[in-house]
Amino acid sequence: MSFRSQISNLKSQIGAVTLLVVAVIYLLTFQTDICSNPSEYVIDSGEYQIALPLWGTVHHTGAPTYSLMGAAFVSLVRWIGVPPAAGAALFSVVCALIGLGFLYALAVRLTGNPWASGAAVLALALGQSFWINHVIAELRAFGTALLAASLWLTVRYSETRADKFLYALAFVWGQAIVHHRLTIFTAPAIAILVLPGLLSDRKRMPRLLLGSVGLGLLAFAFYLYMPLRARMGAWTYGNPGTWQGFWFIFWSREVTFLLVPPSTAAGLLDNARNTLAQLAFEWTAPGLIAAVIGLAVAIAWSRTRQLGWALIAWVATFLIYLSVWHEAVSPEKVLLWVSIILALALAILAARLWQARAWLGMASVAALVALAVTSGYTHRNTVLALTRDPRGREVINLLKAEMPAGRNGIEPTFMALWGGDYFAAVYGSRVTGELKGFRVVDHRADFKQIVESGSRLITLPSTFNELQKSWWRERIGGAYLSSAGQGLVEIGARPPLTSADVPPGMPVELGEGISLLAHQVKQTDGALRVTLYWQAARTPSQNYSVFVHLSDKEQISASGDIITQADSQNPVYGWYPTTKWGAGEIVREDYQLIVPPGKTPKLISVGMYTRDAAGGFHNLGAVNIPLAAQ
Repeated sequence: MSFRSQISNLKSQIGAVTLLVVAVIYLLTFQTDICSNPSEYVIDSGEYQIALPLWGTVHHTGAPTYSLMGAAFVSLVRWIGVPPAAGAALFSVVCALIGLGFLYALAVRLTGNPWASGAAVLALALGQSFWINHVIAELRAFGTALLAASLWLTVRYSETRADKFLYALAFVWGQAIVHHRLTIFTAPAIAILVLPGLLSDRKRMPRLLLGSVGLGLLAFAFYLYMPLRARMGAWTYGNPGTWQGFWFIFWSREVTFLLVPPSTAAGLLDNARNTLAQLAFEWTAPGLIAAVIGLAVAIAWSRTRQLGWALIAWVATFLIYLSVWHEAVSPEKVLLWVSIILALALAILAARLWQARAWLGMASVAALVALAVTSGYTHRNTVLALTRDPRGREVINLLKAEMPAGRNGIEPTFMALWGGDYFAAVYGSRVTGELKGFRVVDHRADFKQIVESGSRLITLPSTFNELQKSWWRERIGGAYLSSAGQGLVEIGARPPLTSADVPPGMPVELGEGISLLAHQVKQTDGALRVTLYWQAARTPSQNYSVFVHLSDKEQISASGDIITQADSQNPVYGWYPTTKWGAGEIVREDYQLIVPPGKTPKLISVGMYTRDAAGGFHNLGAVNIPLAAQ
């Protein structure tokens, strides 16, 4: 085997090992179930986990190529047993490996040093933001693949002046712009590498430009996917089936209000400082300084001089963008495209040091590997906290267990704000089919029509953090609340419950016209489920809090007799003060009492109370429920 073949094999082997290490780490930490976490990193993941398996469309600017190819991938892996939510994240992992593969190939081509290239790619892959965004259902990984491929094609064209690389670049870069409009900020860097080749052949330049523009625009033909799927009745974001709805998504008109620059120089400086701080967190301060030195080395080294100027232009345009429009797109996500270039700069620096002194190069490669190992150890728990967050599955399990039946043959409606809880409910009802018997809507639904149709309107208690009862009164004409199950609230234009909904029981009046009509106690694994049915003969004059105490004694004589309790400042998960109850209104509440290990519960005491300004308690009344009688 020739020396050149041995070097080629070494480059391939180091590249394969690098990608294999990344693949193993990513596959051990990627998102495996529907996401309902509100973190900025994963706030849109649930949307993609719904859209891809349903061959649907996503929010601005539509990302039609990602949606189409992601849908095909999720359908393929679902056929071999991969759950749809996991398949959407797995698509990101595959795209990440493709992008990192292009980046490694480019770094090796530029530096000739596979060790430096592999170490830089590994350090990039395990930075917190990069890692998270490439193991979740998100479109950033697809963008990484497109941008890395575009950069590789750009360099290949600048080296060879071959038409095939120019035309391939035009189409891939066009796809990158279709995928995310911020790709346009890479234009100065690409121009630095492409224009010399075009200008060297002025005779053919018009034809080359015309062909390149045509191929770039051809990428926009993928936007036909959006109205087509809308017309076919697929799950879509917005209304891409209409001209107005299509252009609304295409031009991101929903978020144009974010494109407001700071009004002062101090604001620009704050944005710049925040941007650099985020980069320093991703790379560490020494790593960021080394990357900046690497950019300087790139323009000083004759082998990479032209590319060095292109890399600086790439970084500079995005830093300027973030200094002006820092919050238009999540800065951590925009900086992913800067990190790609910083990884190349670090590879160039390490390779140049290796060329100058082998031991310096080895030390720099070791430092990059140490950075990768440290990042992996430091960020692993943060990554897993997002990718393995059980909230989405908990919402599905809650609805599966607690969602009430409809009335008069009309299925109930579950409402959640657009976001994680809504995504979980849609995923369970439309993707996996494990939630049946009710429909799911978000906050933009026609609630007046829903309640007038006779459908029970159910939501989560957390909904009222954002949508106050006044919001509901404006839309349905009332805001009467009652628990609909553990962790669920029913809301109606009129009181949701009637006497027919109350189980048999002996009413006990506490005072102020408030009676406990009936109660139910059910034992579950290590807990007691307590359901209370209150009624107000008249509207109470005060807001009463509710207490539910559990004791292992026959009666509660002192606070030490209480083994666990569940108090609520206001009934119905704290959202329905007693002064809002109407005369004759029935209100249901649900509580869960966790039984301490080794304790045998014997008595539940429920009642209402107020607190005075000094913090003193004043009981309205109490009802003791012996558990032996249950």
